[in-house]
Amino acid sequence: MDAFFNSLSEISVIFLPILGAMVLVFLLFLFYRLYLMMKKVDLLLDRVDKTLNVVDQELNELKTSIEVLSGVAKGVLYVQNFTKHSLMTATVFLAEHFEGIKKWFQDIFDKKSDTDTQTEADEERAA
Repeated sequence: MDAFFNSLSEISVIFLPILGAMVLVFLLFLFYRLYLMMKKVDLLLDRVDKTLNVVDQELNELKTSIEVLSGVAKGVLYVQNFTKHSLMTATVFLAEHFEGIKKWFQDIFDKKSDTDTQTEADEERAA
């Protein structure tokens, strides 16, 4: 059994430094790949930052446009309500004063027809 452990010790003395060197090379390769990946992540984050700045600027412009459209919509609603109120007021006024307005129009048309008949009569006398 001692011979087995002595042989194993001699083999370990030879192979362990080689295995350690291989692990170190593997770790160096792993850290190099990690370094390259971090550089790519940094470039990607720069691009994302620029994209987010552009999106923020576009959203601010959109916000301004929406505020303008909201103002126009409020103006249209104001005009609509004013028109509705005006028409309702005019309709109520006409309904309440219908007889007076009817009489007023009849008086105007009667005077016009009286002046038309007088001018026709004057023309006939002149002829």
